[in-house]
Amino acid sequence: MMTCKQCKEAKPDDQFYFSKSTGYYSTSCKDCYIGNVLNTRRNNKKTCKLDTCDKKHYGLGYCRTHYERYKSGGEKHVTKVFRENLDTPANLEKYGITLEEYKEFSKDGCMICNSKAKEFFVIEHDHACCEEAPYCGECTRGVVCYSCNANIARYETGVMHKSNPLKDKVVGYLVNYDIRRRKLENIKTLHDVFVDPQGKYKEW
Repeated sequence: MMTCKQCKEAKPDDQFYFSKSTGYYSTSCKDCYIGNVLNTRRNNKKTCKLDTCDKKHYGLGYCRTHYERYKSGGEKHVTKVFRENLDTPANLEKYGITLEEYKEFSKDGCMICNSKAKEFFVIEHDHACCEEAPYCGECTRGVVCYSCNANIARYETGVMHKSNPLKDKVVGYLVNYDIRRRKLENIKTLHDVFVDPQGKYKEW
């Protein structure tokens, strides 16, 4: 049994992290240690040192994404462009949206965390609607960054941690998409019933 120096509770040894390099246990239990890490990250006001990125600082002056790039390939790898812009005609056709719709989606940056790092943007869609490209366009939900795209997948598969600071924003993003789609479906229904009951026009 060991006593945590932070919560003052006596707990078994397996409730403390053990360092193989030093041969000692941590002075704080796992619960307190994790709580300290989360509080530090939430209150961290430093941002990535790249001008094009406003994500929170993680290490060596970079955010988590750019830090991993730096560790894998050095400074030249940090700002490397891995793919073409998202607003190419072929890519917009793949997702079934217009250039105006793409600009509306991306005008404020990532639609969840508001990051302005466009090199990490992806066009995100509802996989429950269309599994293969080209997509119908109605299931295109918006433009988000890599990190938020992963958070959406975690939420939809039920593995997102309760303490995830972006959970409410992810839920709000999905709810707003559902509202937009319902409105579009209502407009189509009214059009079919009153404007084109015989299906002569192919506006949809």
